[in-house]
Amino acid sequence: MRFLALLTAFGIAGAVVAETATFDDLSEGSPTTVFTDGGITFSNLFTDQPDGSTIFTIEDASGTYGGSPGFSPNNVLNFGGYAPGNTTSFAPFTSFEMSTGSVEDAMSLDLFIYDYRFPEEASNVGKTLTLEVYRDGSLVGSDSLTFTLHGEDLWYHDKLSLSGVEFDSARLVASGSTNNLFFANVDNVRFGAVPEPATMLGLAVGAGLVLKRRRKA
Repeated sequence: MRFLALLTAFGIAGAVVAETATFDDLSEGSPTTVFTDGGITFSNLFTDQPDGSTIFTIEDASGTYGGSPGFSPNNVLNFGGYAPGNTTSFAPFTSFEMSTGSVEDAMSLDLFIYDYRFPEEASNVGKTLTLEVYRDGSLVGSDSLTFTLHGEDLWYHDKLSLSGVEFDSARLVASGSTNNLFFANVDNVRFGAVPEPATMLGLAVGAGLVLKRRRKA
């Protein structure tokens, strides 16, 4: 207990406790408008589609679709629909929100993007995907990527992340040419920073030295 207290004092315990949504413990499909996974709540999905679809779905990503992007199996977050079984599908979204209910200072998420050329309304080319973070309703930070064609009909992996600013909610939002729909799966959404192994080792050694000195005393 004393060693754990020292770890906390050195910032180790708090630093490694990060809320992470992997979606792997959820059942495929599971359509819902609001849900929580790994301590993170997902809500307010907007798709800008004619049918007004606003439901999150869980997609089994243990298979492939048009190539292999290196999914983190088994599941990913999808939007409006899913393909039963391990054949991975994708569906478009315009924006959705995420929150842990607490003030955070770092977050990241994985994107599995389909490099789709045609038809035009399904293409990501020329569109921008932005991760925005807010504090008390005001935008306080963002990270974005603008999509360019990597190939034809191939998945690829990308990531959005930010740190060093306090926020209480986040939003992933698409914008760009022809429409504001972005075709991608989302996975490994993490709120909170996880220190590098070298940092963890240094902190643990420091805490151990303090504990050793106290025992000698």
